[in-house]
Amino acid sequence: QNVHNHVFAQCATVRFHTGPLAQTTCRCRGSNLSMVDAAPPRPTTALDAVRAAPVTAVHGLVTAVEVIARAPINFFSQEPLSGMSVMARTCARVAEACYMYPDREPIRSLCIEDSVQHWTLNLDEAMNEELYVVYVIGNGEHVGCPILGFTGTRFGMPEFQEDVDPDVDILLCGAFRMVMEDPWIFEIVREVADKYQGKQLFLTGHSLGGTRALIAALGGDGSQQFMLVHELVGEVHVFNPGSGLSPHDFKLGGGRLRATTFIHRIFADIVSVTNFPCHMAGKAKFLTYSMHPEAEGRHSLRNFTMPAREP
Repeated sequence: QNVHNHVFAQCATVRFHTGPLAQTTCRCRGSNLSMVDAAPPRPTTALDAVRAAPVTAVHGLVTAVEVIARAPINFFSQEPLSGMSVMARTCARVAEACYMYPDREPIRSLCIEDSVQHWTLNLDEAMNEELYVVYVIGNGEHVGCPILGFTGTRFGMPEFQEDVDPDVDILLCGAFRMVMEDPWIFEIVREVADKYQGKQLFLTGHSLGGTRALIAALGGDGSQQFMLVHELVGEVHVFNPGSGLSPHDFKLGGGRLRATTFIHRIFADIVSVTNFPCHMAGKAKFLTYSMHPEAEGRHSLRNFTMPAREP
């Protein structure tokens, strides 16, 4: 607990909303855990800023060197988007649906189909919220398996301001505050796994949503029982997941990763540029693609959802 309080103090300078977090309700089905005790972060002080600055600066310097050193490797290892697997494209469509609303326009589709690759996804209307959605595979090898998608940063949407705090947490603190203060990420994984027992659980997400999926697959930092959902996850496909100056496993521990994990990113995407194989304890597969010629930018999810057409 003392270690957690120390890290909270280091990351206090990036919290935009204040107030003690004494307890957060956890609704995990089949669990004896009724309340999750989280260490309340103390108010930000000038001393906190001074203490955090050297740590952040060192992480930033090391990360910058690594980005520069790996740039030639990433450049020459770019793959065509046409090489994406059917499951990767399926998950990308679920990640896309996360940016729609459960109850207003643009509203999520009850059914997502792909006539070319011949798959169908059906919306689980009981698990259809603004920050996550579940679609169930309707045919093929993985029929009946759920895909849980996490919503990413909602640029251009009214909720964008709500996503600034977690984005800065990822940038400067390796998503550590998110892990400690957003138990719903782990809770919904457990709920989906309980509902679809015996079926492989897929996780997906883009940008911030991709980071949320990775956090769940990592089992948080493993310090509290409610985080330990990593063994429930079968496969992960995330797209340009948000990364920062501190690699995820620096504070969270990549060694707990059990799921077959694919991190799909577009070459030179700034938001996901610090995702490196070593940051997932070497257990995830990193796939770097060339930008789609019709995409709005390198970070756009449409790189992965539009029909592949190489430059």
